[in-house]
Amino acid sequence: MILLETIDDLLKQLLPAAIAQEETETDEKIAVYEVTGERIHFGEAVVYSPLQLLVSPDEKDLQSYISWYAKELGPPRYADLAKEALAGARERIRDTFGSSARLMEADITAMLISFEQAALVAIRYLESAASMRNEKLEEASYCDGEPSASRG
Repeated sequence: MILLETIDDLLKQLLPAAIAQEETETDEKIAVYEVTGERIHFGEAVVYSPLQLLVSPDEKDLQSYISWYAKELGPPRYADLAKEALAGARERIRDTFGSSARLMEADITAMLISFEQAALVAIRYLESAASMRNEKLEEASYCDGEPSASRG
């Protein structure tokens, strides 16, 4: 349940709930996902509130929705948001291991480890991409101050 809830929370942070239709001039929106229930608290325990993804994960449209959302927020802001969301997901998984690792079945433990490793790889990828972008910006600003080779 924690893994499913963590993935849903991650999707809510990284995907828009709906996007505007580009083909029409109306304010109609395409739903990307919907929350089909609410979290119910029983003391410390939380009953899962499922998120229903209305677009298949392997559909081209889902990738275009993510790209649209990244452009809306601005790539640096979206990258920061993604890193924060992934770090939060990793923290929840580590907390789960700390509190109940001995009680979990092997296949659930393997899924959690796999998800935690995938989140770490994604964070490293985002950091690498941001670093490359910053280097290019520095190079461009450095080259802007020099006379061009053709004029030299």
